[in-house]
Amino acid sequence: MTDKDKKQEPATSIISGERFTETYSVSEDVKTEPSLYMSQELFLLCEADFLRLKHRGSTTQAPAAAVFMVGVGMLLVVLAKLAQARWTKVQPSIEPWEWIAPFCAIALALLLLGIGWLFIPNEKRHVMKNIETHFLKAPRTRHFRGNDK
Repeated sequence: MTDKDKKQEPATSIISGERFTETYSVSEDVKTEPSLYMSQELFLLCEADFLRLKHRGSTTQAPAAAVFMVGVGMLLVVLAKLAQARWTKVQPSIEPWEWIAPFCAIALALLLLGIGWLFIPNEKRHVMKNIETHFLKAPRTRHFRGNDK
């Protein structure tokens, strides 16, 4: 079979068992396997919604964090006294309020977070809920595409 014969073969013929030493040109359009694409309706985020997402959430978060850190700090002081007493073998002087105050501060911080979460409207949470609702309702569609040129 000559090179001229190979170029004129119909598209349905299969060439096998030959070794090609030169470039073999094909006049028909050669396609590869199709690609799978997936798309979904976009969520259009405006600048105001972006700013609501970017900044802090509830108005009680910052005070709750401050009170929580005070409680942890007070608890660390008591634990430091206990550690010192263990190494020096001296009885520590820890007042009852030194045990009660840290746990009261931590409980107050949790109460503030709960109030902020349950009773105070939060714009960030509202925007996140809108985004979640959008993507739950927007159907995903699959698209097949061949390697068209």
